[in-house]
Amino acid sequence: MLGETGAMQVGRRLVTDYEANQGRTLQSMESGWYNGLPHIADLERRASAVAGEHPGRLSADFASYRADGSLDRVIEMKTKQSQHTSFDLYERQIRTAQLLPGTWWLYVPFDCATARPQLVIVSDLRPLITEGRRVPSDDLSARRGSVGAEDRWRFFVSDMLKVGTVVPHDDPSTPTVR
Repeated sequence: MLGETGAMQVGRRLVTDYEANQGRTLQSMESGWYNGLPHIADLERRASAVAGEHPGRLSADFASYRADGSLDRVIEMKTKQSQHTSFDLYERQIRTAQLLPGTWWLYVPFDCATARPQLVIVSDLRPLITEGRRVPSDDLSARRGSVGAEDRWRFFVSDMLKVGTVVPHDDPSTPTVR
């Protein structure tokens, strides 16, 4: 059984391999809001114009580029060791998804601590965003690395399986745990 770090590595590999199999290249956005990546500044301006907020609030883990260098999507990744667990999306992540429909995608690699990891891809969170899933902010969210105290929405992998597309395990882009 893999630990959390090993599962994260498997999840990242699932996403990277899937994107490569689709002819796209990933650039990490994890070390900052912008990082000078092509096209991201324009997306941030677009999101800011719609939201009326300051630039630099785009929330995603990766930018995915087509072979011609154009931006295809921004991706938020939530890796889970098992499919029987929950995860949170924070207010800024939900807002980014709502402001950039068709551009913001959620990738949930799950069962990453098993020999049969899988990936579910969700392009539209709207059917899942309900007040019943909203969890008010608390001090815990700030301690867990959140940008600040902000509300979050709780989801389960099973929720994603209802609205997303599962990448079959026999897809050549899907790695196996060694």
